[in-house]
Amino acid sequence: MKILLVDDEKEFLEQTRIFLEREEDRFDIKTACSVDEGLEMFEEGDFDGVVSDYQMPGKDGLDLLKILREDKESDIPFIIFTGKGREDVAIEALNLGADRYLQKGGSPKSQYGVLAHAIKQEIETAQVRELKTAKNQLNRLVSETPTVIFTYEPSDPPKITFLSKNIKEELGFEPEEFKNDFEHWKDFVHPDDLPAVEEKMQELLETGHISHEYRFKDSKGNYHWLHDKQNLLTAESGKKKVFGAWIDISRRKKAENRLKNRAKVERKVSEISSRYAGDYDFDEITDKTLADVGEVVGASRSYLFQFRENGEKMDNTHEWCAEGVSPQIDNLQDLPSDMFPWWMEKLRNG
Repeated sequence: MKILLVDDEKEFLEQTRIFLEREEDRFDIKTACSVDEGLEMFEEGDFDGVVSDYQMPGKDGLDLLKILREDKESDIPFIIFTGKGREDVAIEALNLGADRYLQKGGSPKSQYGVLAHAIKQEIETAQVRELKTAKNQLNRLVSETPTVIFTYEPSDPPKITFLSKNIKEELGFEPEEFKNDFEHWKDFVHPDDLPAVEEKMQELLETGHISHEYRFKDSKGNYHWLHDKQNLLTAESGKKKVFGAWIDISRRKKAENRLKNRAKVERKVSEISSRYAGDYDFDEITDKTLADVGEVVGASRSYLFQFRENGEKMDNTHEWCAEGVSPQIDNLQDLPSDMFPWWMEKLRNG
């Protein structure tokens, strides 16, 4: 604990430093003989607390307190330690944000013991407060991000030690559903992806880190693509803990699939176009083309119709059917075109 001690009496400064460091071996006391010197040291050092006399030439202890609280916007623990026991000074100090107001006097062992206890108590209270604030900020940050954070111990069986609450918003589950049963999450991994996921879990134990993607079912039964990144850390005690993060990449996957499908369609259109150049067997390549079209668009059946009688009638001349689908070509002859207004409108509009 690094303490800044400010007092205009040099002998008292040295005596106080010696006694405090004897009282608590965690104390690292730095001394300043004036407020200005103290402010300069404060800017250069990372202090955990400030102890200041009240009455000093020039700026006094309350001036120092006011500068730290208002100008520096610092909430560092601040104790006034003075021989002037005026009630109005004590009230002003507390109103300005002092944490303690202690009066000098009595036996050195007694007064420095009280001071050392007050310093430790105020610094520890501030540390707890900072930790709580940081935890609240982290929880708020985690709750506002789509990334699900988790930690677990890779024991047998593994034990989840933390799962961020935003899993409820992202996937519809309560954290407790997985905290109580680590293996339960595997029930929601897509069956086709599970073997690869289990291989990655083994890889984590061997390499210390993994990054992979797989499909995961939410509470409503819908699958999401997740990017899962995990790191295995080992403490000095030898205890291991895994830190991980899930992020939903379904939208990215859909965009990637659209691009892949578009490229596939463009390649297939180019391939089909080249078939009708030069000498060819129309029936043979048309059957092949209809099969390619059905595969690309994911249809169960694709057709080619020929119009006659000025477009009033149409006949199905070629048909491709997916496996298990019955042909309908014989039933699709001599059909009035106006039976298919949607098709005809599309044809007229190009």
